[in-house]
Amino acid sequence: MNKRFGALALLVAAAAATAGLLASTSNSAVNTPYCKVPICLVSLTGAGPQPSNVRMYAAQALEFLNEDSAPHTVVFANGLCSLTVTPSRDLGCSDPATAYVGSYAYTVDGKSAGTVVTAPLRRSVSLTARTHSIRGGTRLALHGQVSVHCPGDCFAPSGRHHTSVVVLAGNDSTHSFRPVARVHPRYVAKVPGSWTLTVQPNATTTYIAKVTGQLPHGQIWTTARSRPFTVRIPQAGRRPASARATQRAALKTTTIKVSTHNSRYALSAKTAPRGVVIFKITNPASEPHDFSINGHTSKLLTTGESTTLRVTFHRKGRYSYKDMFDHHAQFGCRGGFRIT
Repeated sequence: MNKRFGALALLVAAAAATAGLLASTSNSAVNTPYCKVPICLVSLTGAGPQPSNVRMYAAQALEFLNEDSAPHTVVFANGLCSLTVTPSRDLGCSDPATAYVGSYAYTVDGKSAGTVVTAPLRRSVSLTARTHSIRGGTRLALHGQVSVHCPGDCFAPSGRHHTSVVVLAGNDSTHSFRPVARVHPRYVAKVPGSWTLTVQPNATTTYIAKVTGQLPHGQIWTTARSRPFTVRIPQAGRRPASARATQRAALKTTTIKVSTHNSRYALSAKTAPRGVVIFKITNPASEPHDFSINGHTSKLLTTGESTTLRVTFHRKGRYSYKDMFDHHAQFGCRGGFRIT
């Protein structure tokens, strides 16, 4: 599994290589146009790099072509890349040193200076439902899509497991929004990721979908936020407050400790009574992991991190849990949890 993760950054750089735009000969990195070809190319000449300043999109590839008769050495100030390019050869950094959003200074032969400015790929998320008005307590499926917008013909970068959708809810009385669920989009080939979440509001509620996740090593995409979607509950359709209080009182709260490992989960218990289950998740493993159950997914945890996932189970039965990160579920990070 470690080999796959070691190659993740390289896959990301290759996946969006077609999103790029051609480097200009301008001496200002800020005013330089974006690369217009799949690979940003900098020519190494006796007079220095041409162009010296490059603007590119995240995950795009960058290569140096030596058009001189002598070898030239390119060194990035961040220490992630140093390469010597012989005449008539072109080379790129084995580590995608400029694939993430940021400004990267470099020198050629210790004297000629240049800068690579990397911008994020634009990302968007939508949110809708079949209707804006329902009776209180009725199930309603919220759904939408997560899309990555490239300036040309391109593929969405790898690492789609980092694009989980956080759904926030707020009501008319407080006008404050709180996260109520985290869901992962489903991807089919190049089709934008679709997501869905079933809600049961008992009062007029406004929902917003937000996508903020990035790859572990840096930013690739912009943050995305949907337009608000309001679900209205007519006064006649609301359940009495006493009924709601009785239902809440009937729901028990259970705490389950979850420890993630590279090929399995360890749970303090695999059953709980119907009601609210608070999963306290820790990751002592060497690789990133998350925990997903009943349409709710925790944040991605790196080694030593912990988080809490609160899930309400209204019905008895068996619920599958798994790791949404990469292909971890295929390697054993999955199982069943029973609500009694």
